[in-house]
Amino acid sequence: MRIRRHLLFPVLLSTLLAAAVAAEKDSVSSLAAYFETSGPQGRRELAAAAERDGVPIERLAAQLHGLPLWPQLAPGRHEMEVEVGFGQRRRVTLQVPRGYKPEKAWPLILCYHPSGLDGPSFLSQCHGMLGPDADRYLLAAPTDYRQTRLDSPPPFTPEHPAVLRAIKEKLHVDSDRVFAVGYSMGGHASWALALLHPDLLAGAMALASTIAIPGDLAGGWEKVAPNLAGLPLVHLWGEKDDLDQPGFEGRNQKAGTMASINGEFSALLPRLGLENLRERRLAGIGHLDASPKPGDLAKLLKNKRQPWPKRVGHVFRHLHQGSAFWLEALDWQGAGWFDFQREVAPAEGETLPQAYGRIFLPLLGELRGEVTGQKIKVESRHVAELVVWLSPELIDFAQPIEIELDGKKVFAGKLEPSLAVALAHAERKRDFERLPWAGVRIDAAGNATAVDGAMAFPALIRQP
Repeated sequence: MRIRRHLLFPVLLSTLLAAAVAAEKDSVSSLAAYFETSGPQGRRELAAAAERDGVPIERLAAQLHGLPLWPQLAPGRHEMEVEVGFGQRRRVTLQVPRGYKPEKAWPLILCYHPSGLDGPSFLSQCHGMLGPDADRYLLAAPTDYRQTRLDSPPPFTPEHPAVLRAIKEKLHVDSDRVFAVGYSMGGHASWALALLHPDLLAGAMALASTIAIPGDLAGGWEKVAPNLAGLPLVHLWGEKDDLDQPGFEGRNQKAGTMASINGEFSALLPRLGLENLRERRLAGIGHLDASPKPGDLAKLLKNKRQPWPKRVGHVFRHLHQGSAFWLEALDWQGAGWFDFQREVAPAEGETLPQAYGRIFLPLLGELRGEVTGQKIKVESRHVAELVVWLSPELIDFAQPIEIELDGKKVFAGKLEPSLAVALAHAERKRDFERLPWAGVRIDAAGNATAVDGAMAFPALIRQP
């Protein structure tokens, strides 16, 4: 029997489409099982199965967001507790909007309460600031958080990234649209997140607060504030805010009032070049009345996180703060800023703030990197081991790359994009937007190793 050619094509097309749909279902099944499996061997096998199914680079994020990984939560408030290390836990109040469906990713606003209030009460204020747009956002408000300044005292918990990761396991969050909003002490927390975890945020709003670097740590603003470059920020403060602010490390002396410290920082802004920071001084306003205009928050919430900037720079105090988009510190080297009992004696002709800066600023870690074509230059300080994460947005995987660390060439060659690497990173970070497809891990001796999907990395929460 002869089959007419014009009838054969639709049959062939239908067969190919059916095969493609079946392959997509198989890959989705493998990906879902990957996140439900805890053992490394099981994950390796599932990653290999997904790789055989041919998940393309450009489709992986969409497939991950389509997985059934999140429970269906009813609209309204929910409570959760998050372990943040050193035997501490944080209570987090969630506000799930009407119409929430876990099948799609939602923007998230982290709401940080002032002293004297708690998460639920400030969550209500955040909800009110959003007005009719409230049902377009997930809200989360931690209670009694501790890490609010560069010089926050021990225990040095990684509470901000730990809380955010736990929220991402509970709710389907768009990692490119996470924002921090806080008032007074909560404003300091928003500053701390923006300064020390800028690669986690799309923007931040700090109300009635000062930048989370002590005003009497000479050179501190110049050293650390460049971390904020590229992150949209809104800073509102009252010109009559006379609330005293503690000095460096909470010592007995005062660094100044909210208004005086903000005035000094404002005068420094032209030299810092932070064009992304929108500052508003509120004339005649004290500490309790620093309210944003209706459009301030709405404008901030239109932003998305930077994806893969070609140039990054980050200064940090602890390892859990040592992430700069595609650079990640894994181990510390040398002395650190952990001693709160150290006595500081100014040298001749030196002020106490200058002595603080001389002694403590060199104890901060640093990561800086730049991608030019296929060449990557990295500079580090107090970092014994690090990873350079790579994606098609940074390099061309068809061509060899070269990595230079602190003036020494440590890697040269080609890297193959790996689904197993992307999946391992997605599971570890719960970040489905910024997915690396390869990485180079460099130890303290300068030995470079290509990352594979089975490579173990230090836990976010390390036992003290």
